[in-house]
Amino acid sequence: MTRTDVAQAEARHAAAISQLDLARANLKSSLANFERTIGRPPDRPHDQQPCFKLLPKTLPAAIDIAQRETPAVIGALYTEQAARHNVDLIWGELLPSVRLDANYSHRYDTNPAVDETQSTTVRGVLDVPLYEAGDVRARIRAAKHTHVSRIQQIEQARTEAKAATISSWSSVTAAKAQLQSDHAQVKATKIALEGVRSEERVGQRTLLDVLNAEQEALNAQVTLATTKRNLVVASYALLAAIGRLSITDLDAVERAYDPEANYNEVRRNWWGVSITYRDGRRERMDLWESHGAHHEAKH
Repeated sequence: MTRTDVAQAEARHAAAISQLDLARANLKSSLANFERTIGRPPDRPHDQQPCFKLLPKTLPAAIDIAQRETPAVIGALYTEQAARHNVDLIWGELLPSVRLDANYSHRYDTNPAVDETQSTTVRGVLDVPLYEAGDVRARIRAAKHTHVSRIQQIEQARTEAKAATISSWSSVTAAKAQLQSDHAQVKATKIALEGVRSEERVGQRTLLDVLNAEQEALNAQVTLATTKRNLVVASYALLAAIGRLSITDLDAVERAYDPEANYNEVRRNWWGVSITYRDGRRERMDLWESHGAHHEAKH
């Protein structure tokens, strides 16, 4: 080997040490982010598989799901419904209103001449708006324009959901194709490495050639691992684009929070401040005992 070959090997060795230190730092950062998000350190690393079983089979089916179940689309639908009801609410200010007032009083020793007095008053009030200086009608027109804009936001949300779905679907398709190419590259670099090693034994190759072939084989394996990771991320990105990236769809926990069940629990509860814990038992927590109850729940 020449002095130039030695210098090239030393330079590559220094670059490899630098990349190793950077990889260790990135690993520590990833472990910390995992524990911050999940709440515990990760278990032994293992290969994560893409969530293909939760994805639709075709792109049109994915677009149809995204335009119906994406949170942005659902939020836009509820916003449009609220704007429509707001038009009716303002329109009601032009209609007559009826109010019934009742009052009863019972007094003792109001004056020296009267020991006790009782009075009952029942009054019906009919309000008929005659002139509002155009204020209500102006607000109705403004509310209608707002309602029209909310309808346009629905279409915009559906268009954005469609675009995100198509983009995510393309990423999954590209990652699948790249995965096949990377497998072929890994196989080819292994064959080339075996050939270079054999030629080095008979003196037709130098040690630097062997190191270069080993580096190419290692790079191919790293590219394959990166592509596998990108395919997993792309599959979950597609699941998020169609609006089904939730703990219930992923079956990530045994029991998830159900907002509808909580609504049915408190909708008729006019009195009391009790809540239901995860195991179903009810516990009363008063304002004066909030600190103690919080301490008990914490333990």
